[in-house]
Amino acid sequence: MSSAPIPRDTLDWFEFKAADQDDYYGSLAAKRRDTPVEITRPFRDDSLPVVTAYRYADVVKIIRDEADFTANVVAVKYRPVLGQRTMTALTNGEQRHLRSVVGAFLSSRRMQSLGEGIVRPVVTDAVRALVRRGHGDLVHEVAAVVPPLVITRLLGLPDETAPPLLRHALAVIGYMDDPKAGLRGSRALRKLFAEAIEERRLRPGDDLISLLLATPAGDGPPADDDVVAMLLLLAIAGTETTYPAIGSLCCALLRDHEQLAAVRTAPALTAQAVDEVLRWEAPVQLTCRSAARDVVIGDITAPAGTLVLAHLGSANHDIPGIDEPARFDVRRPGPIPHVSFGLGTHRCLGTHLARLEIALTTAVILSQCPSLRLAPGCDATISGQAVRGPVSLQVEV
Repeated sequence: MSSAPIPRDTLDWFEFKAADQDDYYGSLAAKRRDTPVEITRPFRDDSLPVVTAYRYADVVKIIRDEADFTANVVAVKYRPVLGQRTMTALTNGEQRHLRSVVGAFLSSRRMQSLGEGIVRPVVTDAVRALVRRGHGDLVHEVAAVVPPLVITRLLGLPDETAPPLLRHALAVIGYMDDPKAGLRGSRALRKLFAEAIEERRLRPGDDLISLLLATPAGDGPPADDDVVAMLLLLAIAGTETTYPAIGSLCCALLRDHEQLAAVRTAPALTAQAVDEVLRWEAPVQLTCRSAARDVVIGDITAPAGTLVLAHLGSANHDIPGIDEPARFDVRRPGPIPHVSFGLGTHRCLGTHLARLEIALTTAVILSQCPSLRLAPGCDATISGQAVRGPVSLQVEV
């Protein structure tokens, strides 16, 4: 199948310029030193002050402490595209129930069967297509192809659904930057999922949609609106985090021949490389909360209702015991307590699947492309201040 077109500005879906792109992590290190908690106004359409935290300890408190910080801010700001019953806020028992169903479906126990049954075939087909051409763009032709196709197969949707699913999901993510495109993407995904739900009620299968519909929630089956909300969340989270991380890991290895050779020689290092790239270049750099009550963060008091941004990318470079955090090192011992997937109740449901996709994609690329190298003139740059990864990665195989 062909790859889905990725907007060139996808990796900056709202205007947040807290760091210098030319020395991104250097400028974030300066923030941690000089203004570890600061008041900013990052949104183009919102002049309200926002409290942004950069240090690891503060970020961990913000994303773990549900008494002082709530995640409903995402539900409020994205309500036009996520709907009234958004899964990000987990506002009722049925929604929590559906989350537990998805969590069990994507648990670590199921990863081997999902990996061999769904992920590996998807990755192998994408990489073989690249090998046949002898050159191409690892981001557009592999990294951006794998996650949406895996999601569509988990949901029992046709393969041709994957490219528009990615495109619409990215439009929803970019709602705050381009509201019209975000609304169009949301309508398209809702229509797709509503039709799939209707079809599964008549002809259930062994896919995740059928499982969600078949699992009682309270006194009866889950509401269609809640199932659609969960599918929207899966479509967004299943593409937003994984494809930039795949691209960043490939970029890091191709820029460092010694580490590339190390992973080729010792495939067991792949798991460490995945953990390291998630620390080194968090695909999602920021997460939002709101202050549930007046709360002190660093030397700033945030009144109740204040929007709080936890800078995950900065925090990952401030983890205690991590030496030279700006250096990518596949031999860095793990597990690394990075915050790229969040913590607590709102920890990413697809954590195990994302790790599997990144690891398997990398492993298949390295095994199928023994002479893989950056194409002459390729600008192997990782960019973005909200979602971060390489926009393009031209290679020769």
